[in-house]
Amino acid sequence: MNTASFERRSGMENVEEFDRDPSGAETSKKLYYLFILVAIILILSVVIIAASGGYCTDLVTVTVAWIGFLAAYSAFYLWKSKNENRAKYAQKFIRKFANKYGVDAAIRISEVVLKD
Repeated sequence: MNTASFERRSGMENVEEFDRDPSGAETSKKLYYLFILVAIILILSVVIIAASGGYCTDLVTVTVAWIGFLAAYSAFYLWKSKNENRAKYAQKFIRKFANKYGVDAAIRISEVVLKD
């Protein structure tokens, strides 16, 4: 069985059109950059208020909580990116490997590659 018939059977003939957001970046990446920007603004606000002798205990609490949130979101984003890249490379591998050894062998090997 060749790759074209496998792609037709599995609905993979138009995979490329689903790969990217039309705006050029993924939503999770845009959110990640937004959250980093908010963290920078909060940190700068704490530094400026503290340097001017103001009271910023509540703002420090919010800033520390935001940094914790950013750490959790960073872990999620890195995990998601890693898994998307593994899936993308497994699809490329299946297409190339299926022509030479058959679809069943390619799928078995890709399962090993994608297993965590």
